[in-house]
Amino acid sequence: MIPKAAITLMGSDSGNLARTVSTNEAGLAEVPLLPPGSYDIAIMAAGFEKLVRRSIVVHVGDIVNLPLTLTPGSATQQFTVVGQTPLLEEKSVTLGQVMEERDIVQLPLHGRNYLDLGRLAAGAVPKQGSRDQTFSAYGNTGP
Repeated sequence: MIPKAAITLMGSDSGNLARTVSTNEAGLAEVPLLPPGSYDIAIMAAGFEKLVRRSIVVHVGDIVNLPLTLTPGSATQQFTVVGQTPLLEEKSVTLGQVMEERDIVQLPLHGRNYLDLGRLAAGAVPKQGSRDQTFSAYGNTGP
């Protein structure tokens, strides 16, 4: 049930256009007073593949209930992205951080160990299983 889908009915034998209707907000459509005969039905909606049902026979006084399912199709819109995101610099000697003396004095360092300062730098993590409190920075394992 696709709202605002375009439905075209053509005579199967003659190829003449019989009717063009659109589905309502509920995705339903009615084609009243259709002359008896055989019809090809085409349904088109944005973002869906065109669906065609051939040789649907309509007799006098028939009420034909034809449930149809549209499959998603390829989008017809194209987008062009201009520009690019700068690349991250993951491992480089240009990365660094300087700790000023006043920063060192104001930090609450337990035991006043200078290696604790290194762990405060961005990208630094304590080295696992180390007794000397060393750390790894930016994924480097160190000596």
